[in-house]
Order: sequence, then C-alpha cells, then structure tokens
Amino acid sequence: MNRLPAIVSGLIGMLILGMWAAFIKGGVFREGLKTVENNQYLAFHVAAETLMGLTLAAGAVGMLTRRWWGTAVALLGWGAVIYSAINSLSHTVKNEQRLTPMLLATLGVGLAVAGALVRAGFRGQKAADEPGIRAMRK
Repeated sequence: MNRLPAIVSGLIGMLILGMWAAFIKGGVFREGLKTVENNQYLAFHVAAETLMGLTLAAGAVGMLTRRWWGTAVALLGWGAVIYSAINSLSHTVKNEQRLTPMLLATLGVGLAVAGALVRAGFRGQKAADEPGIRAMRK
C-alpha cells in the first residue's frame, strides 16, 4: 500500500483541527455560538470543518492500520475538502482574492488525493483481510 495518501490525509486533517482550535482560542466567536460571519452562523461552518478534519484523521489511521474502512472514510473526508474548497471560492473570488490561490491549491490536492484513492481501487484493504472476519470464517 502506498502510505502517502494516508499521511497526507492525516496531516491535512490535523492541520484543519489545529487551525480552528487556534481561531477559537484567538476569539473568533466574539458573540458566542451566535457569531455571524458572511451572513451565516459561524458555529455550523466550524462544526462541518471539524467533522471534515476528524474524518480525514480517522481515514488516515484506518489506512495506516490496513482496516477495510480506512480508504472509504478518507475518501469521504476528501470529498468534504473538495466541497469546502469550492464553496469557499465562491466567497474569496468576490471578496478576498488573496486567498483564492490557496483554495485552488487545496482543491487541486483534494482532487489528486481523492483520485489516487479511487485509482487504488481499495485494493489491499478488503473486509476479508480483517482479523475479526477471518476468525468468523473458521
């Protein structure tokens, strides 16, 4: 198994979680959970991106430990990254052009890693390879 997609997934997941932890510690929720940014409650955005980071990290752990679910969970996380990058571009292209290259790079990485996971075809991580499944067959 190529470990690079797992390592990148884990790294990006942890960076997302760290970024939001730093923003929260820095006071991004000026009005508590009712803080509004870009005409939307920020808490929902943070919750979605936290789940995205956790999903990437869990997928990385699953792939590195060769669990049958690892690739699928990582692919779900990368789908969220792709969606988030495209959705964020709708704001930055109009309002904060300096962030657009970073989001385009994020989109490119997301598509590349998701493509690598799909191309790998989940090979080497079949449910039958799980120790619990093998024990049930005996």
